[in-house]
Amino acid sequence: MPIDDRQLRYFVDVATFRSINKAAEHRNIAQPALSRRMRQLEHDLGVKLFNRSNAGISLTEAGGRLLEHAAKLIGDFDRIGAVLRSSGAPTSDTLSLGMPPGVSLMLLDRITRGIYGGSQGVLLQVREGGTQDLLARLLEREIDIAIVTERDFAAPLDAVFCYAETLFFVAGPGTPEAPAEVALPFALPDLDRDFLETAYDALTRLGRPTEVDMFMATISSIKLLVARGLACTIGPYSALIGELDRAEWNFTAVPEMPLKRYVVWRRNESDSPAIARSIRVIQDAVADAAQQDTHGFLTLPSD
Repeated sequence: MPIDDRQLRYFVDVATFRSINKAAEHRNIAQPALSRRMRQLEHDLGVKLFNRSNAGISLTEAGGRLLEHAAKLIGDFDRIGAVLRSSGAPTSDTLSLGMPPGVSLMLLDRITRGIYGGSQGVLLQVREGGTQDLLARLLEREIDIAIVTERDFAAPLDAVFCYAETLFFVAGPGTPEAPAEVALPFALPDLDRDFLETAYDALTRLGRPTEVDMFMATISSIKLLVARGLACTIGPYSALIGELDRAEWNFTAVPEMPLKRYVVWRRNESDSPAIARSIRVIQDAVADAAQQDTHGFLTLPSD
């Protein structure tokens, strides 16, 4: 049976999320159906692509080689489709940018000024999501460049360290100042693995158990619960800029556990002028945000 582009896209999702369940949720398909497609792909290729265990999924050597080529193949499919659909009419340049929700609160206005301050006729598309979701979209060519938390990913991507930001333990009005004494349900956004691991390390340093009572889809929902005295949380500086001056909230910085952010793009586009310019715009936006940060909550790369 020939391999189609949908099989490759599913394979990239599973390899990126390292989980059949999460990849199926990302694609909005049933987990058993996706499992069958991956087994069929292995059968069609005559090789084992995944190591499966209770700890999750990892790529075999053959799976790693396929992943190296899958992004290019998917890009070829997309370019062929674009050519066939093209009417010959001129179109605007499009930049598709992915970033976590908290990061967009801090950088989106600055990035917008950077993009439109020097170019006209650019269509800016912004996609918000967690690291694994954004990496999958990047490999599927749904976005061009992304800001993510994870650096160690098994994919044909290039990355550069962008900045690190301080995490804060946050509790609402009338709560004790010491995080270990706050007796409220603990809530976290279910965004990406590296953020959760850093948050757990921060909880340990603060003397709190690494137990999460609520995983929520959005940071705004968590902040609403915190404001109403119904939950506490840990969040990065970028997501809390609008709340840090609220005197009735309790904030405890955890500078020993910074959250590191990276700019990532497809490796075969490293020489693209558009990618190079986008990286500069993002770096300039971060530098501007750091200038406004008088407390040192943002750390830029050292020269």
